[in-house]
Amino acid sequence: MESITVPLGNITLLEHTNKTAFLCSRRIPDDFKPAVIQWLDTLSPDTDCVMCGNLQQVEAEVVDGLIKRRIPTILVLDQPFPDTWPTHMVEAIGDQKLLVLTTSDFLLPWIDKYGMADARNRYMIANASRIVLGFCRPGGLLDKQLAPVSVPLVHLNQYDPTKETPMPKAAAKK
Repeated sequence: MESITVPLGNITLLEHTNKTAFLCSRRIPDDFKPAVIQWLDTLSPDTDCVMCGNLQQVEAEVVDGLIKRRIPTILVLDQPFPDTWPTHMVEAIGDQKLLVLTTSDFLLPWIDKYGMADARNRYMIANASRIVLGFCRPGGLLDKQLAPVSVPLVHLNQYDPTKETPMPKAAAKK
C-alpha cells in the first residue's frame, strides 16, 4: 500500500472551474506533436488550468510548456515524489502555479488491475471540465477509458484552433 503523501504546491488549483486534462497514448506519431505545441500556445494563465502526468516524453514536454507559459498546472504523478525537483518546477510551486499530486490516499480508490498509470488517468478524467488528447490510439487503453466520458473532448490529432470554442471566461477561476 502506498504511503499517504501531502500534495505539494497550490492546493486551491483543485477548485479551479476550468480544469483541462491533457492525456496522450504512450506512443504519439511525430507528425502530431506540432498540434500539441499549437494547443499550448492557445492557453491563458488567467483562465486555464491543466492537469497532466509526466510518465512519457510528450507529457513531460507539456508540463514544461505549461510551466514556461505560467499556466496553472496540476501534475498528477503515478509514482512517489522525486528526491530532487527541477528548478523550474520549484519556482512554479513557489509562484503558486503548480500543484503536484502523487500516489497517495487520493488515488487509492481508483487503483485496479491496471495499476497507478490507469488510476492517474481515471482520476484526471473524472475531475476535468474538458479533456484534450495529444493522440489517442484507437482501441488502446486510453480510448477505452474515455468511452463513458461526457465532458468535451478535443482531439489534437484532428485539431483546428479556428474551430475550437473557448471555455466561457465567467466559468474560469484563478
